Amino acid sequence: MSVLWSDLYQFYNRFGFEMAGSEVALQMSSDFNPPTRDDLRIVEGPKVSAQAIQRLYDKHNLRTIRSATDIAKFLKIPNSEIFTAWNQQTGQLEAYAALGKGVDFFNYIHEWGGSVSGLLTLAQFITQKKKQDITLITPPQSKNLIRQFTTSGAKSYPGVLGMIRIINPQSFCQKIRKGAMALGYRQFRFDFKDGVYTFGVGKDIYQTSNPGDVVRLCFGPLKPQQIFKFNSETSDILNQIFPIAFWVWGWDSI
Repeated sequence: MSVLWSDLYQFYNRFGFEMAGSEVALQMSSDFNPPTRDDLRIVEGPKVSAQAIQRLYDKHNLRTIRSATDIAKFLKIPNSEIFTAWNQQTGQLEAYAALGKGVDFFNYIHEWGGSVSGLLTLAQFITQKKKQDITLITPPQSKNLIRQFTTSGAKSYPGVLGMIRIINPQSFCQKIRKGAMALGYRQFRFDFKDGVYTFGVGKDIYQTSNPGDVVRLCFGPLKPQQIFKFNSETSDILNQIFPIAFWVWGWDSI
């Protein structure tokens, strides 16, 4: 699959890209007032151990495919500011946030990792330092983070992740089936042959030759029954499988 970010929706739709996926923007203003931790020391600058950041990623439910080498390169991207929170007792990194990544992400915390309490402390520090509205983007699966940020005064805005296109249908279908089996749905079918996607549960089978239908089914933000007229039993199962827990941070910087 391929993911891109662009406001030229109609142009890229002709090349097979479909708006899909979900994200949540948490906007913090001067009235953002979260509980903060006194045991954290805030450090500004990109001189951070890539291995320490990778250990933060590994604590999250979503698995990351970035290596420490990738993270080290990311830290060198120009026009971004790195903020880290360190436990003063243990000396361990508890949270980090990258503000900006070029002119297209002005005052956006585009990447982050670590404990929610650490991120709340970092977010307040950044907001007070900049004296401007700051926006943190997050996967919708980060329910505890979203809840605590909004409780502390952040405004929540749902959005679409980006434009997605399936490049290798056979491999894509295989991964979707593997994910469904991991959830215990062995009667789930998801195949691609001769330009047609076939999917469903048991004998309740559906087909489409439009890859955009499949992208929207798999990544949301619509629910499966909003895309196809599944029966109630199949809808219940597909609601457990889709949209898949997928999130991606881009590398681009202007």
